[in-house]
Amino acid sequence: MALSNTLSQLSGAVMAIVLAMIFAGLGVYILTEMGTQGNISILSNLSTDLGVWATTWFPIILLVVAASLIIVLLIKGFSGGR
Repeated sequence: MALSNTLSQLSGAVMAIVLAMIFAGLGVYILTEMGTQGNISILSNLSTDLGVWATTWFPIILLVVAASLIIVLLIKGFSGGR
């Protein structure tokens, strides 16, 4: 019972992470297209920087969040859900 309650509470955090990654991907795509179509170098540089952030730091943040969620689930599981 306690594990199912914890999982249902964590679904909001998981959805927020998924939406953030979708928005980062859309942002990179839109900025890249605007930079190449309009020949605007600052938009191309911004899309490159955002792409580098999304491919290097976002997975690290995602791994830390996933590890913390697993630790919380294990602690709640062994403590009887308290």
